[in-house]
Amino acid sequence: MDHIVQGVAEPYTYSVPGTYLGFNIEPPGPVYGGFCLGDWIDYSFVDALGCTGTGSFVMYGVDETWDPYVQEVEGACTGGSIGSISGFSNSPMDSEMILRLDGATVEVLQVWAHGPFTFAGLAPGTYELETSFNATLCLSYRTITVPDLGPDCGGLSGNSWYDVDGDCMRDGNEVGIPGSVLNIEPGGYFALTNGNGDYTLNLPAGAYTLTQTNPTLIPICPATQPVPFSITGAPVVQDLANGSTQPLDLGIQTGNTFARPGFATRLYATARNHSPQPSGPVTVTCTYDPALTFVGTTPAATVNGNTLTWEVPAFNSFGAASFNVDLVVPVATPLGTELVSTWTVSNTLPDANAANNSEVSLRTVTGSYDPNVKEVRTSSGTSETQYFLGVDQYLDYTIHFQNTGTDTAFTVVVTDTLDAALDMASFQQGTTSHPCTVDFLAGRVVRWTFPNILLVDSTTNEGGSHGLTTFRIRLAEPIVSGMLIPNAADIFFDFNPPIRTPDAVLVTDVLTGLRTPTDAAVHVVPNPAHDRMSVVGAPDAVRVIVMAADGRRVLEHDLRNGPTWSVSALPTGLYTVQVVAASGAVRSTRVVKQ
Repeated sequence: MDHIVQGVAEPYTYSVPGTYLGFNIEPPGPVYGGFCLGDWIDYSFVDALGCTGTGSFVMYGVDETWDPYVQEVEGACTGGSIGSISGFSNSPMDSEMILRLDGATVEVLQVWAHGPFTFAGLAPGTYELETSFNATLCLSYRTITVPDLGPDCGGLSGNSWYDVDGDCMRDGNEVGIPGSVLNIEPGGYFALTNGNGDYTLNLPAGAYTLTQTNPTLIPICPATQPVPFSITGAPVVQDLANGSTQPLDLGIQTGNTFARPGFATRLYATARNHSPQPSGPVTVTCTYDPALTFVGTTPAATVNGNTLTWEVPAFNSFGAASFNVDLVVPVATPLGTELVSTWTVSNTLPDANAANNSEVSLRTVTGSYDPNVKEVRTSSGTSETQYFLGVDQYLDYTIHFQNTGTDTAFTVVVTDTLDAALDMASFQQGTTSHPCTVDFLAGRVVRWTFPNILLVDSTTNEGGSHGLTTFRIRLAEPIVSGMLIPNAADIFFDFNPPIRTPDAVLVTDVLTGLRTPTDAAVHVVPNPAHDRMSVVGAPDAVRVIVMAADGRRVLEHDLRNGPTWSVSALPTGLYTVQVVAASGAVRSTRVVKQ
């Protein structure tokens, strides 16, 4: 507290129910601490003439938004201590965290402002976390329960690396294998190696096997997979030394933000070496849609018309680099315009797989939109709602997020619970807007953590308030027609409750004459739809016909009465929308009604 009383004869003295912290030079006066948010402060004073006075005020400052954000809690065994609590500080100042169990102090941590924290080696139980905010003497409390995984549970950990000399020892020049999916059975457990090839997983007691799902890896130590192991209480370390049959293979994966007339849009790409073989010098190019206005790139690129080129050093084993392009959608761009940008990656050495050396980045110009949304597109690019048997091989998901609050977001966490129809073993991380870590949690959950992202709010910098992550995954066998595959993501901005995206819904189908992979000229939005639909990109359209899956005509609308029609009365399901042009030509697409 720093408070000045005017109209009295100096010097004067205060009587304040707090801790004296010293004397302030500017403005002059004593400083007191030990108060918390909402405290009513009554004080008195005496001046040099002996006159007295009183005053009072309400203390403002620290509130519940400063409480630490708990990101993950790992369970522990009965009588054991392999549990952990980790998260991030939401305080704008450094703090001290004290973890207690049954009143006894377990550990004390000094945590930086907005910094991460981890308490490890914890037994099962309900803990009290006390946070003291430095220089305020204020405290916050919360309880956190570390689950009991039962007797004799244990932790599985290890490292998977490319063993160049085959000696089963990771030497200084040998690299870990990042993003490798490990399948642990029984129970359908999965682990994902980090950028150094490390993985961890806590498991109940029992006998298990471990299998690396990457078919290009050759097990060296152990030489045979699945690798059997047992959890009996003690930690289990299972390292995986690997050779590889994978020749040099560079690939590129892309993403892009929404495109709205008059607003900025950004293209993202990550070029990656999918093999342990070093590449030659790498060239990355982006040819962006000529309808867009160029602003800049990160890192700097050579500009030739609407083609951008980056020359970067050779990639080491499993190396990668990311690239951004900032553009503006001109104000006069019609809604429904399809923007097409193409990315390529190449190097000076032979590349065994040319199919993934280029990728087309598509974005339809829209008006209003949900800034936190999940999108899906099939590998053939035929549809955003249908997976065609015999045509499509995988799905590309994009999770968009935007800080629409009133202040900077320091940490963003995205979680996605994968539907049982998706093959978790085929998960491949794509590109991201900001650096992050990716890991698997129990219950088929994928988590992306963007620490210290410093994502500005949209009122301060609309273009800089966006972020995204992409990933690729296959459907689990068997795949039959008519499967409905919904998927949503949860987005956590600092301490706030999660924001759930609308479902990205996909239906497996058999390709018919109603639509071919090259017929992308007609779009019905939104898709999936709830209440209303509209046709975009078909200025010659005069009528729409909506048909149920069994071929019945269930709705018809004259587009001369408006481009939008109600579907609120239709049951949930898959429909065919036929768009009839003035010439009599008919174009069809499939939509999902939710």
